[in-house]
This record gives sequence, structure tokens and C-alpha cells, in this order.
Amino acid sequence: MATEKDLREIAKATGVPLVELQLAAGIIPDAPTTIEGAKKLYWSAPRDSEAQKLAYKKWSEFSKEEIYKVSNAKQAKKALGNVPPHSSYSTWAFLRWIDLCATIEETREAYHSIPSDTRERERLENTAVWKIAGFYKTEDELTALANSCGGPIRNAALTKLDRLAAQKVERVSTVEEAERICMEAEHDSEVQKAASSRWSELSLQEIEKAVTVDDIWKALEKAPAFTETQATGLRKWAGLCTTIEQAKEAHGKTRDRNDLEPATLQKWINLCTTVAEVQEVFGYVADWNDDNQSAAFEKWDRLSLKEVEKATTIEMAWEVYEHSPDDGESKKAAHDKWTELWVLKVKEVKTVEEIRKIVNDPDSKAPFRVRTAMYDVWNTLSLQEVEKATTVEEVQAAYENTSGGSDESQKAALKKWMGFYNTTRKIGAVYKANINNWSIKNAAFKRWIDLCSTTKEATAAYKVASGEDNRQLALLKIIELEQKG
Repeated sequence: MATEKDLREIAKATGVPLVELQLAAGIIPDAPTTIEGAKKLYWSAPRDSEAQKLAYKKWSEFSKEEIYKVSNAKQAKKALGNVPPHSSYSTWAFLRWIDLCATIEETREAYHSIPSDTRERERLENTAVWKIAGFYKTEDELTALANSCGGPIRNAALTKLDRLAAQKVERVSTVEEAERICMEAEHDSEVQKAASSRWSELSLQEIEKAVTVDDIWKALEKAPAFTETQATGLRKWAGLCTTIEQAKEAHGKTRDRNDLEPATLQKWINLCTTVAEVQEVFGYVADWNDDNQSAAFEKWDRLSLKEVEKATTIEMAWEVYEHSPDDGESKKAAHDKWTELWVLKVKEVKTVEEIRKIVNDPDSKAPFRVRTAMYDVWNTLSLQEVEKATTVEEVQAAYENTSGGSDESQKAALKKWMGFYNTTRKIGAVYKANINNWSIKNAAFKRWIDLCSTTKEATAAYKVASGEDNRQLALLKIIELEQKG
């Protein structure tokens, strides 16, 4: 068997590499001392042999060292070519190559060298295209790049253009210009985001400088809607706004601004101190299903309850009732107070003339149960007048002062009135004289029949009787007298 010495002499004499002779003789060669030696040993050694494993290890060490030492793109490209197969150093070497590219051409070469089957392709492409885009500094250069390329390079150019525009936005000095850029920019682009931020920043500066209601409102109208900047402005405005007039004026400016109107309505509600004031603002919140509607209703109800307490007359209580919120606690309280005052007023009435004037007042809006009480009082006072009457004229006057219908006082007046007539002739005259008043007519006829003592008198009454009941009464009297007769 050949020895190591024999193999060296053969290698020297034939020019065949010693490592190949060693491998052929089954001798593990010495560890390679160069990357080329490691590569040669790796590819020459049997697959998965100890020699191949040793070669791969040394190859990796030399490759790592080489990558560390590269200082330009050419060296990095070479180092990438020396990376062992299936080594994680490939990505590192590629990144070093891209990083060390000093020209667009070098970078493009690296970009186009990225394998399509590598797992790190997206990462490497992104790094390369951004390196390429980095060589273009102006908008014109980037626009030209975007127009001349496609795919990732074009996207990088467009993104960088967007960022350049966003940087320009940061130098905008007016709210109006920032708002314009924000409104015109592509949705969710870098420019729009930058413009939105600058818009809020400049608006906040104006809000902070505002010292009057007018100043703060001018700043608010230009602030971005539904933002913390706007909320800050609204809080400051609410602190400066101290009158109903200011709140109403602000609300008038926000009728078409859903972002601002609720806040102005809330302040308006808070400033209301009278029912009339809160009624006015309620007209604007009635169609809103929100906290402002509830707040306005509660304040209206609360202020109305205070007015109920102040009401000392029927008119005042009715006024509160009319202007209190439907379904509110104050509505019932006002109605109760109004009724209570009516009851007191009716109790204080002393004469029929007074009660009749109250009952017949066309403007009276007394509640139903009070009107019932009024008629009870009227009846009582009329009875007193009837009892005091001592002549036909006085009884007749008392009758005319009754409330009408068939109440007790009217019946008593008629009975007493008719009692003054003691002959059929006189009572018959009363009956005939009251053609259109059926109450008097019937009472007189009944008295007439009571006074009849002969069939002739009863028959005379029957002949002029009106109504079936009266004729029946007369016939029964005739029969009665005939039977006695």
C-alpha cells in the first residue's frame, strides 16, 4: 500500500493533485488551507464522506472570512460566487454586494443576479430596488425612473416620489394649503398622511393662539373634522362661549357640519336658563337620537318644574302646562297645579253672578272635574237665592239665575214660583205665556192640573195641553174628577 510519502512523490512526478491521490488511496487528506483547496476537496471527495464534510466546513470558514473582508462590489460579487452550496451565507453575501454597489449599473447587476428560487428573494429585491432608487435624488429623476421601469423598481420610485412630496408638505405654512394637499392626495398615501398631520398641527397652532369666540371659531371651521385637534378647539370654544347668542350664532354656522353641530347644540343647551330658550334649542335636537336630545328634554322638564312652583294664578299654571314637554314630569305637575288653583277659585265664589260669569267665560279652560264642581256651587248658591225669594218676581229672578237643565235649584225655583198661583185662570195664563220655555210650561201645566177641581176646568186644560205627557196628565185628572163627581 502506498504511503503518504509515496503519494507525494507521485504527485510531484505526475502533476496529479495530491488530494486526489490521497482520496484514491483511501487516505483522509490534510485540511485545506485555501478556499480553492476546500472547494476542490469538496467536489472530489465521495458524497457524505468525512473528507467532504471536512472540506465543506473549511470552505464555509474561508467564505465567511472572505465576506467579512470585502470592500467593494467586485469583491463582494466574487465572495458570493465562493459561497458553499446551500449555505446561509448566500443571503449575507448578496446583501454585502448590494450594499457595496457604488453605481446604478453595479446595483442593477446585483438586482438581476438574484435567483428566482431563493427563499430570501423578496428581501433581496427590496434591498436592491431601494438602493437603485437611492441614486435618484430629484422628482424629475424619480419620475423618469418610474416611467422607464416596471415592477419593484417602479414601485420604489413612486414610493420615494411620495416621500419627497411628503417632506415638502412638512414645510407648508398655512392650514389652507395643508388641507388642499390632503384633499387632493391619493387615499392613504404618504403625502396624504403627511398633509393630514401638518393640517392638524397648523390648525392646533391657530386654536392655541385664539383668544376670542370669533378667533376660535375661525380656527375650528378650518380644522380637520373628527380629530383630536377639532375636539381641542371645541373644548376651548365651549370655555369662551358664555351667552346664548354666541351659541346660537355658532350653531347657525354648523347646520351642515355633523362634526361640529352636536357640540354647539350641547353648549346652547347648557346655557339655557328659561323654558323659552330650551324650547327653541329642542326644535333643533328633536330629530337627533342622541345625548343632546335627552339633555334638552331633561333641562326643559327641569325648568318647567321650577315654573310650576312659581305659578300663583290659573293663567300662570296654564301657561306652564302649555309650554311644558309632553310626557315630562312637569306636564303632569302643571296640570295638577292648574286644577288646584281652579278648585281654590271656585271655593271662593260667593254669588250666583260670579259663578255664572266664570262658567260662561268663553276663554275659560277649566278642567272637567272643576267644571263639574262649578255647577255644584252654582246649584248651591241658586238654592240659597230661591229660599230667600218672597215674591214671584224674586223667584222668577232666582230661576233665571240657575244653571239650566234639571238641577235641583231650577226644580226648586219652578216649584216655588208656581206655588204663588192659586187659581186655574192665573196658572193657565202663565202656561200660555211661556210658549218657548218647556221647563216653565210643564211646571205651570202640572200646577194647573193640581188646581183643577171640576171636569170643566180639567177639560179646558186638556184642550190646550202640549205634549203627550201633559195630555195624559189632563186625561187622568178628568177621569179622577168624573169618578168623584
